[in-house]
Amino acid sequence: MEIADEAFMAKRLGELDRAKNLFRQAFELEFSIAQQATTEPSRSVLFRSAATLALHAEEYREAERVAAMGLSGNPPNEIANELRDVLEQTMVHLHSKPVL
Repeated sequence: MEIADEAFMAKRLGELDRAKNLFRQAFELEFSIAQQATTEPSRSVLFRSAATLALHAEEYREAERVAAMGLSGNPPNEIANELRDVLEQTMVHLHSKPVL
């Protein structure tokens, strides 16, 4: 979370490239932890967090994939809805920009 906090600070300061790189680092760490989690709601919370960080890093396909992984378990309704929100935000970006 320290890296994510640093990323948000960089974004507020207008250091967008630095923020994007920090969000990517935070995503990779959170995703790694999420893949090791086996019990709910911890598992889905971690996947939601990782997907959100990927979204902030503008890694939209990763955000989509990770959110779907979170939904593939048995998340509580509130977390499932938040994962769906991440998917919705991801779809907006994927449909508005060409994917390279």
